[in-house]
Amino acid sequence: MTITNALPRSLPACAIEKNTVWQRDPNEECLDKLSAVSDQTLQSGDIVTSLPTAIPCVKAISDELTASFNLYGKTNCRQRYRFETKTYTAKLF
Repeated sequence: MTITNALPRSLPACAIEKNTVWQRDPNEECLDKLSAVSDQTLQSGDIVTSLPTAIPCVKAISDELTASFNLYGKTNCRQRYRFETKTYTAKLF
């Protein structure tokens, strides 16, 4: 995962997000098990790139309003899931 910042850090109060990247980690007991592979704190203007197998989870951790713009390549809806990290379940999105 790569992070770059397109805006100067001298801006006033910045929105801050926690970006956790997960990967599938199935086992015999749980085929939808996930494992966190990285945690990064992002600020206004940060740009993140990742591999197609990355499973992102973004959470606002500041009081400022946050907005994210996500650009994905061609999406195969039959392979897009919503993952529940507490129960290790996956459902089609």
